[in-house]
Amino acid sequence: MPKDSKKKKYSQKYKKEWEAEKAFKEWLTSVPGQNSLAFCKCCKSELKAHKKDLESHANTQKHLKKMAELGSVAQTPQITQFVRQTIDDRRKIAELKVAAFIAEHCSVATVDHLGELIKSLDGKSETLKELKLHRTKCMSLIVNVISPCLLQDLMDDVGDSYYSLIIDDTTTIDTKKVMGIMIRYCSKKKRKVVTTFYRLVELEAGDAQTIYDAFKQVLEEDGLKLHKLIGIGVDGASVMVGSRNSFATRLTKDIPNAVIVKCLCHSLHLAAEHAFKVLPSNLEFMIRETHGWFSNSTKRQVAYKEIYNLIAGGVPKKTVKLSGTRWLERIDAIQTILNQWDALELHFGLADEKDRCYTARQLHSMYKDTLNKMYLTYVCYIFKKVTSVNKLFQSDQVDPLKLFEDLHELMFFLMQQIVVPQQLARLRRSAIHAFEFKSFLMPSSCVNFGYDFNALSVNKNPDIIHDVKERCVKFVVSLCDEIQKRLPNNLEILESVKKFSPDSTKKFIKADINNIVLQFSLICDIDETIAEWNLLSNIDQLRSDSTEQLWLEISEIQNSCGNSRFKHISDFVFALLSIPFSNAAVERCFSVLNVIKDKLRNRMAITTADCILRVRYGMAGGCQQFAPSPSMLKKFNTENMYESKIDESIVDAMAYINM
Repeated sequence: MPKDSKKKKYSQKYKKEWEAEKAFKEWLTSVPGQNSLAFCKCCKSELKAHKKDLESHANTQKHLKKMAELGSVAQTPQITQFVRQTIDDRRKIAELKVAAFIAEHCSVATVDHLGELIKSLDGKSETLKELKLHRTKCMSLIVNVISPCLLQDLMDDVGDSYYSLIIDDTTTIDTKKVMGIMIRYCSKKKRKVVTTFYRLVELEAGDAQTIYDAFKQVLEEDGLKLHKLIGIGVDGASVMVGSRNSFATRLTKDIPNAVIVKCLCHSLHLAAEHAFKVLPSNLEFMIRETHGWFSNSTKRQVAYKEIYNLIAGGVPKKTVKLSGTRWLERIDAIQTILNQWDALELHFGLADEKDRCYTARQLHSMYKDTLNKMYLTYVCYIFKKVTSVNKLFQSDQVDPLKLFEDLHELMFFLMQQIVVPQQLARLRRSAIHAFEFKSFLMPSSCVNFGYDFNALSVNKNPDIIHDVKERCVKFVVSLCDEIQKRLPNNLEILESVKKFSPDSTKKFIKADINNIVLQFSLICDIDETIAEWNLLSNIDQLRSDSTEQLWLEISEIQNSCGNSRFKHISDFVFALLSIPFSNAAVERCFSVLNVIKDKLRNRMAITTADCILRVRYGMAGGCQQFAPSPSMLKKFNTENMYESKIDESIVDAMAYINM
């Protein structure tokens, strides 16, 4: 007899793969926590998770009507279609880095090809695939994104601290008058005194009033406080430092305590150039024409190389062209001629015989004359010292408090050549710049002209040698006199800053700083500053031998409340360290400007050149280490990028050239 058995009931479960089927994919979804149910997104109703029931539901009138309504809504354009999609940050960073590379190294027109080339390097990279950068966008990024952000970072870093400016004017290749401004301040962010590019301003004229008005306008636009300006570095031009109607007289009316520093690099160069005129004029002709003889003739250069290789071996160094603006070239030209004297004498002798050239004949006769070599030998000996000090004042990597000691050493060395030793022995080094040395000159027979000079004078007519020595003494006298005339009038103020050197600061018995504090009473609290200076005698943990690092160390010493114990004196010293000591920084800026705005890119606007200069100076470590800041990424949008019209004529004058 068969047994009664109950039939098992099967419950079907929802399958995820149904959602991918064409009949269900637009409306079907699961019910969370109920695997036996399905949900219709269109009808807003729950259904059994039976496929047959789902197919039946899809064919009902209610469902078909709802689906038709949903289809008409889907065809309506969404608002997102009219909103510009934001660019991915990785793409922004890539495009900003490429723009920074272009600003540092090459013409903006290059990016038309470079952008396409970068995209083709890796087809799998989403960032490179989406990169879109051509000349207009690249220039917009430089002018309206990177440069403004770097300028704002600079202004934030300067903050409320005291600063100095170094200014000069020049004429660009398209005959526009521009003023370059460098800023020097103590950066707490970088923990050192920084000299960097600030502004390039186009001028309508070169008179003092126009320059000063443009200068003040720039400071007001950028929010730099004029009363925080402690010093200014300028060249020795009368329009800048004249006593009656100059830039300096206008500035001191607004800021009585502003320190006006005449560039010592300019002063030393001009003094050397003026002193050289005391010597026979044929020396100048000899140096200039030696360079001119070879400068435009490959044939002459090849002929001379053969002679030099035969006599000395190797390749001869080219003689440089004398220039009124390049400070170090005169000594280089003289050294090159002295090192190649025999080869040059032979070359010009052969040229005279072969070509019957008047210039070659003149130069040959000059190289045959030993007196000319004696003059240049002594001049080279003196100019080496002048040039070495000039290089120190041009450098940004030297201790400013020690520079004036080097200047005193130079003056002492020069006077040691011509002044009676007993008089120099009684003279303090700091007073040598005002010493009336002409009353204590030695006879030329007592002057030491050096071994090389004396070796050349052997077997020569004593009367002629005496005349040569007299001219050499007059040369040194003129050099000392010209340097004394061109030294800054406020040299004593600049020298007094060395009281804050590491050696002086670490002494238990402190130097008297009353005079210098009173001189700058408008930028400090006199009593607090002097009191804190004297309290430094109780600090034993000062270790640094660098002036900047020592005072940064002092500024970070705190009291029990967490406040700086030496705020007044450290702020005062940082302000003094910000005073410039030469104009070399802005001259280097003009050299960079001549590379940016050259013959092929002469149509570039001054505002564009200003932005490119700022990018070049603002990228610490160059484009390899450039990291776009959050403010740059935020500013990277259509509204900011194209806020000012980018004229095609200023994008790049090389647009028509096949790069």
